Amino acid sequence: MKIQRLPVPIPPRKPSPPKAAGACGALAGLCAGRAVPVAATSAGGWVVGQALGGTWGGVAGLALGACAGYLLEKHTRVGRLAGGMVGGALGCAIGSAAGALGWQPSAALAKETEGFSLKSLPSKLLNPNYTSHHRLTPEEAAPGMALVQPGDVILTSDDEDFQLELMQKAAGASGNWTHAAIVDEQKRTMDIYISTNQPVLNPLGFIFGDNHHVCVLRPRYASPDSITKTLDYAREQFGKITYDHRFNMKDDDKQYCQEYIYKALAHGAPEIHVPMRKPLGHELVLSDEFQNSPDMDLVWSTGSDFKLNFLSKVT
Repeated sequence: MKIQRLPVPIPPRKPSPPKAAGACGALAGLCAGRAVPVAATSAGGWVVGQALGGTWGGVAGLALGACAGYLLEKHTRVGRLAGGMVGGALGCAIGSAAGALGWQPSAALAKETEGFSLKSLPSKLLNPNYTSHHRLTPEEAAPGMALVQPGDVILTSDDEDFQLELMQKAAGASGNWTHAAIVDEQKRTMDIYISTNQPVLNPLGFIFGDNHHVCVLRPRYASPDSITKTLDYAREQFGKITYDHRFNMKDDDKQYCQEYIYKALAHGAPEIHVPMRKPLGHELVLSDEFQNSPDMDLVWSTGSDFKLNFLSKVT
């Protein structure tokens, strides 16, 4: 007689307070550590400069010291390494104490920090492009790609280079999404990158496979004619515009990615209202504005969270 063996259920992992707090501490230490060399050399430059040349000498010394500190950190990454390791160790200790008192990290935080360890931390801290997140695989991207239609707006986020996330956060946005593109009639994407400095046309699989997070939005176009006019405007910018490094919405000859999509919709489909923000009085359209538009519907999304994406730099 054959006895059927039922699979033994694997109990879910218990959240680890030391890992969760350690990762948060490492990230805080990384950020603080990057500023320490600059602060230290700036202060030293001020003291030496003031002793040699008074106030103006101090100002010059401070500037030179700041420059030297920045270059020191950039080329050695000593600040982020030291700060991250100290922050990670302190975080683990605090997390252990908090865990003994009953604190448990949230499910999302626990899942994000499962891979954290002090042993593997140095190599992560020394690589500014490191992230524990992976780019979308063809299997993961397939469901979203199957739903895409001409005129759709695609938002993305790449966790390797986190500067754009931080810039959008500084402008008051969520920082969850950093890039925008629009889909043409052949289901290719039209967008503009800092690296290309001009609009580019890519196969749909490129934008899905080249990012860690992807979101598909569908504007409520009044008619097929609105889609055609919107895409025609986007096409007409090829060979005409360059990337807008100043993020000046009033200059049509230079456009950044969200501005490029915003103006295409404004010209071809004025019925689609996309709000605008004004940090410090400067008009901007960021990825959040497309998500917050009352005239766009969410079709598909992997999801993206600024805090967890930032934590991936040390987990």
